[in-house]
Amino acid sequence: MKKSIFKTISLSLLATLICGCEIDNYKQPDASLFGKVIDKETGEAILQDIGGEGSQLEYIEQGFATTSSRYLNFKTDGTFCEKNMFKGQYEIKANRTNFHVLPSTLVDVNGDTEFNIVTLPYCRVKVKELTFQEEKQRVLARFSVDRTTNDNLKKVGLFCDQNKNVSASINNDGDRSCIIDVNRAVTSEEEFTIKMPLTALDSASYWFRLGALTSVSEAKWNYSDAVQLNIIKKEVPQKEIGIRWDLFDHFEYWVPHKTVGTFVWDDKDFKSGMQPGKP
Repeated sequence: MKKSIFKTISLSLLATLICGCEIDNYKQPDASLFGKVIDKETGEAILQDIGGEGSQLEYIEQGFATTSSRYLNFKTDGTFCEKNMFKGQYEIKANRTNFHVLPSTLVDVNGDTEFNIVTLPYCRVKVKELTFQEEKQRVLARFSVDRTTNDNLKKVGLFCDQNKNVSASINNDGDRSCIIDVNRAVTSEEEFTIKMPLTALDSASYWFRLGALTSVSEAKWNYSDAVQLNIIKKEVPQKEIGIRWDLFDHFEYWVPHKTVGTFVWDDKDFKSGMQPGKP
């Protein structure tokens, strides 16, 4: 009787071990997909926002009756990498981007597989000046925007953070009001100026970046390279208390911005009194 019980237990244990071995022998991911999105005219990477705020890559494994999409976020330098993939063929396409979307592509993923997207950004931000003006306690940015689409330019902005990946979503240190609605067509010859007051900053190093957003459906921001500036904070005498009306020097009308009290603004920065054309 004891032998029979022992035999039964031994057989059960053996079956368990065999099943365990079968589970362990399941195929593991053995391939990866990596690459970057490249401006086909300049050869430079198309810079992205961080995480879900940037462009997104969708990939669908082929060869199954039922398929499902998986998503991969670009890194801020325009690269992407997915290491946990199985060898096989995948349909790959980009969604919600800051560049012209290409038709979906079938890619054979085997080992470490490189796949680059060569296209055009919706626009390019061309920096002419991005400097710290100590005497006026502000950062001055002059730039133009080169569109590659007929869609309007929706917004431009100057962003500041101690994180070198500063962007519209990582913009914790500077004046957040330096995002300006444009909502019109612009030419590459037109120059924009944004002046960021440094009321919220201490004496330290900060990263600054310019961005532009087109009105393309679900478009993401396009960016210039980030620039690190050393800020030296100092007190300036109070000149006049009033309303700062406009961050754009060349606009034909003044746009209400914010109340200022302890900073010296030059004539193009500062207007007192009522907005022209209004009682």
